[in-house]
Amino acid sequence: MTTPSQESFLHIQDRENLFSGCCRVLKTGGALGFTDWTSTERLDHAARTFLADGLAAPRIVSLSEYVSLMQAVGFSDVHAEDLSERWKTILHERLAMYRSLEAENVTRVGLDLFDTYIRKYEFFIEQIDIGALGG
Repeated sequence: MTTPSQESFLHIQDRENLFSGCCRVLKTGGALGFTDWTSTERLDHAARTFLADGLAAPRIVSLSEYVSLMQAVGFSDVHAEDLSERWKTILHERLAMYRSLEAENVTRVGLDLFDTYIRKYEFFIEQIDIGALGG
């Protein structure tokens, strides 16, 4: 059995406890499959602060840190793959879609909230475009 997760672990500060718990409850032969955003050496302090405060991502780690964290709590046969290049196109398409829904969303949530969401999403994509974030 595989337990999946998509783009949610970046919102959890204590990854050691997260992975320890996952490892503890998985049955023998079970697997944990997930996607998440990772940092590179290009992710600066200001960007980390924005991601923590603006996107509730308090601790973005590198791909190699993810592997080490998992191995440290008992996971074996850990495989990690960077899919950043594939995601760039998808994210830009999503941003265009979100922008195309402006009128509908402004009616639902207001202009300020819509604009804030778009600005945060643009910042997020920019970090991926410049290679500061991957995943």
